[in-house]
Amino acid sequence: MLRVTVLLMITLCGKVLADTETCEEGQIKGLCDCNRYSQCLNGLWQREEDTPSGKKYADICRNCTEEDNKGGCSEHREKVVCNGASLNNDDSTGGDVEMCPCECEFKEQIEFWKNKPPKELDDIIESKIIEMKKELQVNLSQLTSTKIKKISAPDSRMSASMTGYVGVVFIVLVLGFIVILDFPTLVLQVQRLFRSFKAK
Repeated sequence: MLRVTVLLMITLCGKVLADTETCEEGQIKGLCDCNRYSQCLNGLWQREEDTPSGKKYADICRNCTEEDNKGGCSEHREKVVCNGASLNNDDSTGGDVEMCPCECEFKEQIEFWKNKPPKELDDIIESKIIEMKKELQVNLSQLTSTKIKKISAPDSRMSASMTGYVGVVFIVLVLGFIVILDFPTLVLQVQRLFRSFKAK
């Protein structure tokens, strides 16, 4: 029993010492066929964490060889160290990042603008500004804000309908009252008009 305890203590101490060795900031190390890794923070290896989305360490660090991708998470195998790998990027290559092929259109534009004399550049820029203004110009008569100024918006509320009816009744009553007051005078004027025609 004592031998087993001593053996366990030696194993644990060996693991702690292994993880306290100095390292370069940003390095990570792990077993290629496992979904855990250790990260170098403040010059020391920190305890193992799960890899993002449960990926294998080989998906993060491309330093892993075909031989390293065997054996699962066996702690007896040597861990592979990877410099500068991104833990959030699927395209990490462990140091040398393989970039996408670049089209030279942007470079050609830079060369075009760099080799033009200032006067010619001013003329080109001015013409570009005029083109952009034409493209961005809008027809004010077609804007919704212009159209709704001439359109009455429908209102289905009972209070709106009642207000309209009251207004119509009020106008009719006022005009009708004025006509009724002048009605006798209007009759007299019509009678006089007929008499004058008969006299002639």
